Parts: sequence; C-alpha cells; structure tokens
Amino acid sequence: MSLFLRCLRSQKPLQLSPSTMSRPVYSRQSPFGKRFYQSGVDQYFNNIRTGKAILWTTIGANVAVFCGWQYAQNLSRGSMADILSGAMSPNSSRLKPIHFLNQNFLCSWDHIHKGRYWTLLTSAYSHQNLGHLAGNMFSLYAFGSVLLSVGLSPVVFATVVCGSAIAGNIGFLYHQARGKRARQSYGLGASGAVMGTGAAAALMLPTAPMLLFGFIPVPLFVLLGGYVYYDSYYLDDPNSVVGHSAHLGGAAFGAASYLLLLRRFGGVLGRFR
Repeated sequence: MSLFLRCLRSQKPLQLSPSTMSRPVYSRQSPFGKRFYQSGVDQYFNNIRTGKAILWTTIGANVAVFCGWQYAQNLSRGSMADILSGAMSPNSSRLKPIHFLNQNFLCSWDHIHKGRYWTLLTSAYSHQNLGHLAGNMFSLYAFGSVLLSVGLSPVVFATVVCGSAIAGNIGFLYHQARGKRARQSYGLGASGAVMGTGAAAALMLPTAPMLLFGFIPVPLFVLLGGYVYYDSYYLDDPNSVVGHSAHLGGAAFGAASYLLLLRRFGGVLGRFR
C-alpha cells in the first residue's frame, strides 16, 4: 500500500476501563482489593509493550527480506547474458540467493502445487521496491498502534497480522483461479496484513483520527472504507498491477477477527459482547 498515514496523538489522557484491559479487571473498591486492580493495569501495559515488540519485529523482518532482494538482484545482474553466452553455468553460486528468494518469498500457484505452502505467509514479508516497503510498513505501524491501544493480547495481535497476510494471499490465488489474473503472475508484499490490521482497528476504534498523506485528518473507518471501495472497484481491472484481491482477503480476515476475537473489547459491536 502506498498510502502514507500516521496516528494523531489524542489530547485527552488514555482512559483505562475493564473493557480496554485483559479480563478480569477489578475496581479499586472491589472486595478482591487493589492488588487485583493493579495486576489488570500491569497486564494492559505489558500487552502493549509485547505487541509493539511484535510489530517492530515484523517491520524489521520485512526490511531484512527487502535487503536480501537487493543483494540477490545486484549479485545476479547480468547473469542471464553470461549464461546465454556460455560464460556462466545456470547453477552458479551467484544465482543461488535469487533462486532462494524466488522459491520462498513469492506467492503463486506454482509454489502451492510444489508444496511450498509457507509462501502464503513468507511472501507477506517480501518487497522488492522501496516505495512499496515504506508505504506498507508505515501503514502497518499506524494501524497496528491503534489496534494495540485497546490492550489485546500479543497472541491475538500476531494472529490478526499473520492471519490477514495468509488470507490475503488466499484471496489472491482464488482470484487467479477464477481466471481474473494470469496464472503465472506472483504476489508479494504485506498489503493483506496491513488491510486486515486496519479493518480490525477500524471496527474496534472507528473514529480514531488518522492523517491521510501525512496532513489530511480523517476518521479511520472512512479511510478503510475508501480503500475497500477502491480495491473492489478495480478488482477485475486487467491493467492493474495491484493485488486488490489480496487487500480484500486481508480485510475480510481482519473483520472476522474483530467479530470472533476482539468484540469483547468494545468497538462497533461491543454492546453485543
């Protein structure tokens, strides 16, 4: 995603309540005493710290794979001409890094048929273009920070991020299977994870203020709604090189995650938890 945005800091202090912390949380007047109340507060902030560590680790892994692509592409540059001229063997060590990345960090039907199912996840950590990487990581941090602010457990947060990435790639492959995109094309990038995290955050905190392009304030639900509409409109556009189906697959998983895992924390359907 090439969308540049960031969270606006609220001018109001963060209000802690039982609905925003891991349960059970007791009030200071609880017969169970202050110790139980404090443990809930401590758990809330521990969840945020651990979740931020997961978020930064995810960003770091994406940067590392991007650097791997740059190294491999530079190492193999000119290799095809050398192979055709007979000056280099197709099994040259210079080609091993690019072969490794092609086989393990791209999503395609060819990889699935060959049993490389892990590419449904690993391709979400893969970017070959700096702008693609920067846009996705900036957006993932913004959406992830909003979602973590409710104090959900690190396991749930990791499930939303990784599950959205896998669901996005499944959506991409399904779209290919319907004949809407060439079977030989491949997918990569964290856009599915970004959209899934954003969808869950939008359902959890729909009016959270965001900055579109870094300076236009919009509510989070408007931002995500606009993106879903955009992806839906261009889904079958043969001239588009964007994985709209992956975006929508990730967003669908994020919405399902809210309904199944996050609703108890509040949000648009919090009253029905």
